[in-house]
Amino acid sequence: TKHDIIVYDYPIPSEDRMKYGESYLPLVDAILKPIQDTEHFQKLQLKADKIKEHMKKHGFAPARTLYYLGTK
Repeated sequence: TKHDIIVYDYPIPSEDRMKYGESYLPLVDAILKPIQDTEHFQKLQLKADKIKEHMKKHGFAPARTLYYLGTK
């Protein structure tokens, strides 16, 4: 079996990370919307608010992508 592992990390300049951070803020709220009537919502809302504050301060960049390619 032969295999290769490739890590793809697209560098994003600081100013672009700030733009991404602002554009992803509504996504945090959208993720919480379906669970707004659950017993854990308030706790998760507090965590979401911390995440949004972090994104406003530091920006956001997509995660690295890991490719694992193999042949039999």
